[in-house]
Amino acid sequence: MVVNPLDEHAQLAELIERLIATYPTLSKTDIAEVVHDLHACFDGARLRDFVPLFVERPAHRALTELSVPDDEVVSAGSRSAVPVG
Repeated sequence: MVVNPLDEHAQLAELIERLIATYPTLSKTDIAEVVHDLHACFDGARLRDFVPLFVERPAHRALTELSVPDDEVVSAGSRSAVPVG
């Protein structure tokens, strides 16, 4: 089954709206940019059926990182940043 490009874009628009509701502290522009950047990674994919699904999980990870306030992250010396608490 081949997904109609309009359907894929409608699914991405719905994903963006869900993410806006999930991450209210982030701007709509930032959320849309993350989704569109991740979607661009699949530009060459021939099978398009699951592309919006493949975009959703890494979008959640990226937006979660963006939504963590800077004061909740501390440097752990040579280690990567670690959330406090």
